[in-house]
Amino acid sequence: MYCSRCGAAVPAGARFCPDCGNAVETEQPAAYVIPIAEPAPSPAPGRPGKLAGLPETVRLSSAWRRLGGYLLEGVLFVVTLIVGWLIWSIIVWGRGETPAKQLLGMRVVHRETLTAAGRGRMFVREVPCKFLMWLIALATFLGNIFYFWLLWDSERQELWDKMVDTVVVNDPGDLLDPRRAA
Repeated sequence: MYCSRCGAAVPAGARFCPDCGNAVETEQPAAYVIPIAEPAPSPAPGRPGKLAGLPETVRLSSAWRRLGGYLLEGVLFVVTLIVGWLIWSIIVWGRGETPAKQLLGMRVVHRETLTAAGRGRMFVREVPCKFLMWLIALATFLGNIFYFWLLWDSERQELWDKMVDTVVVNDPGDLLDPRRAA
């Protein structure tokens, strides 16, 4: 038997390829085989702020840039009289952005596919997840610790990023803009 990923010979009865660790087909019917998911990309070793698999110029956003985004988001929310911000948000969520992230050249990326988060994932991230964190912060002594989570997280994720499996990156050349692929 041979591995479908790397082509290495796999000993009879083995469930994983000895070379690449890929799960191999067994003699059992397909109904009994449990698929094993690929691990999500992790930060590139020795390259802080870089997620493996992304273009060279795309980096994880810094905590300070994200903080600036929160402040700018609040200003835009007030200046556009809320309605303008809502319309703008719905438009740019399809590109993995919020109004402030669009102005700052930042993008929300799905960790597994390394593509811009779509409108549905952005809605869940921005509305129910952030609202839930806000309610928990009000109801407990934790306060705003959720906003500082990215300071000690290896991928600079907030809790709502972890809930929907996203990271925030700087995308200065719009390399991850879904409109470029079309």
